[in-house]
Amino acid sequence: MDILAEQIRKHLAELDVSYEYKEEEQPEFVFPFTMNHIRMNVRIGCYEENRFVIVLAYCPLVIPSEKHTQVLYKINKLHAKSYSSAYMFLDREANMLVAQSVLNVGTDLQVDYDVFRCNFSETLHLLDDTAEEFMQIILSVAKEPETQATSMDVEELAARAAQGEAEAQYRLGISYYKGEGLKQDFGKAIDWVAQAAKQQYPGALELLGVWQTAFRKEKQQASDIQDFEGAATFQAWESQCAAWIEKLAE
Repeated sequence: MDILAEQIRKHLAELDVSYEYKEEEQPEFVFPFTMNHIRMNVRIGCYEENRFVIVLAYCPLVIPSEKHTQVLYKINKLHAKSYSSAYMFLDREANMLVAQSVLNVGTDLQVDYDVFRCNFSETLHLLDDTAEEFMQIILSVAKEPETQATSMDVEELAARAAQGEAEAQYRLGISYYKGEGLKQDFGKAIDWVAQAAKQQYPGALELLGVWQTAFRKEKQQASDIQDFEGAATFQAWESQCAAWIEKLAE
């Protein structure tokens, strides 16, 4: 382990982060990290020869190719009003959203702990704080009727989901959430996506976290206008998400 990587190792230990250390083209620390809304995958690369450390945080939600333009537009809007040293981009090959920051170091290769912690935190928070906004884009219903789920599509999805196919469970949950091809039912949406998360389907656990946050906001808005029945309903769905997330984390 070279000088730069050794310092990052110590800083991660200080942050109580468990990681997998790889040393292929350059030293790299790889680990999952759970934030408020999503569980992301993090890679920290140490480039001693070029004197910089790069932090990459990947949101494990697959972005359909037809949503790329909307996502890129949203990224540009966020950058225009952000003063963060971190920035976001779309990994088109993996269809994933990524937050990145670069920490330059001097010739002595010393990395101050507080500077690293700030850089690390900014990168992860940028991805986590905007996850719900990007999820709304991903889940938005297209206007073209041919892209809508039909009853036949849903019947096929339901059959495949009942047989334990993770992708079908995930898609069926989203159909219930949007009320696409069947009656909207948030409770069933949560349960089906949770079944997909049980099988570690990419993005399923993160989606539960995004929904939990959305229900919490709806609950607060209902409470603000004294719609206590509505607030109780959203509370129930929020709690349902929380219970699944806790169970899946065991």
